[in-house]
Amino acid sequence: MYDARLFEFIKKARGEGQTDTQIQERLKNSGWSNQAIADAFGGKLPYDPNSTKPRAKGVRLFKNIILLIGGFGAIVLALLVALIPLVLFSLNAARAQARDTRRISDISLLRNAINAFHIQYGTYPEGQGPLSTGVLDVLITEHMLEKIPTDPGEYFYFYCSDPNRHSFVLGATLEQENLSILYVDLDGDQYCQSETHQCDDPALCVGPK
Repeated sequence: MYDARLFEFIKKARGEGQTDTQIQERLKNSGWSNQAIADAFGGKLPYDPNSTKPRAKGVRLFKNIILLIGGFGAIVLALLVALIPLVLFSLNAARAQARDTRRISDISLLRNAINAFHIQYGTYPEGQGPLSTGVLDVLITEHMLEKIPTDPGEYFYFYCSDPNRHSFVLGATLEQENLSILYVDLDGDQYCQSETHQCDDPALCVGPK
């Protein structure tokens, strides 16, 4: 059992800001036995604000929490880095699909206008080359189209009539090769006037209906 006087002394010394080590040294110098000092410090004493033991535990706990949060953040960051290529791939695929949908729609629109020209004049428009050269501007002149559509990407649409204007080849380049429309279009080399158009997939080539 500890001496009550020691309890009060330790309490007062701690209140003055002394550490347990300093208090123990003073007690030894005052003639108190090691056993009495140990018994006194073994009692339920007030918390020593200068003691490093509780603080060390708190620091360790804080460090453990930081490490846990840091580890979780690293996992999340790694997952995000791994997902970026998948997200970009999906985004690029969706954009390519949208451009191909636009191309298919444009080719259908142009084909209908060319066939309407044939119905009215008995022949197809004369010319060959990319549509950007004005080869089908006659469709605008004849009020069959308001404007000639252009490729939504980096390719171009092309047109070529045969020398007698009894047939034609109209084409675009798609970015996807697994589209069902590519199973029913023209394939291989298409000869037209002085040019040969390569219509193997993913090229979309059509002729008269």
